[in-house]
Amino acid sequence: MSLWISETKVGLGSNPGIVATQCAILTASFTRPANTDAYAVNDAVSNSTSAPTIMTFANAARVNGGSGYLVKAEFCTDQAACTADFRLHLFSTTITPVNDNAAYLSQWVNRAVRVGHLDFLTVSQEGTGSTSAFCLWSGAPLLYVCDAADTALYGLLETKSVFTPDSGQNFSIKLGVDKN
Repeated sequence: MSLWISETKVGLGSNPGIVATQCAILTASFTRPANTDAYAVNDAVSNSTSAPTIMTFANAARVNGGSGYLVKAEFCTDQAACTADFRLHLFSTTITPVNDNAAYLSQWVNRAVRVGHLDFLTVSQEGTGSTSAFCLWSGAPLLYVCDAADTALYGLLETKSVFTPDSGQNFSIKLGVDKN
C-alpha cells in the first residue's frame, strides 16, 4: 500500500513556498461616554461625543499590505439587557471617526479603503444572572487587504435599532481572521 502526500507550491518570484495561512483572533474594545442618551437608528456608537477614536484591530495581516479573510466575529457588551442590532464598518486604513450618538453617514471619500460591514443582529444575553449580551457573526468569508503601510483593520460601530445605553457601557468586538 502506498501513501502519497502532496504539497501545493506557489511561485513567489524565484522562491516557491508552501501555501499557508495563519488564524488569529483580533480584539478591539471601548467604553462609551458616561451618559444614557438614547440612540436612534443609524447612530454611531463610539468612545467620545467630541473626539472619538476609531477601533483598531492590530495584526490583521502578516506584513504591511497583507491580506486575509474574516471568517467569524463576536460582539459583546456589558449591558446584559441589550437587545439592539449593530453594524461594524471595516476599513483598511484609519478614517475620521464619528462622534458618539451622531448620525453615521457613509462617506464617498472612504470608498477605496472600505472593506465591508458585519451585521450583529439581535444581541442578547444567555439568561438570568448573565452580566453581558453578545452576538456572533458567521457569514461568508470577507476578503480584506490592509493598507500598503499597515497590518491593521479599522472599525466604526453603528446601531441599527433604537436603544438606551448604560452610562459608560463597554463594547468589545473579536474578529476571527485567516491571514494569507
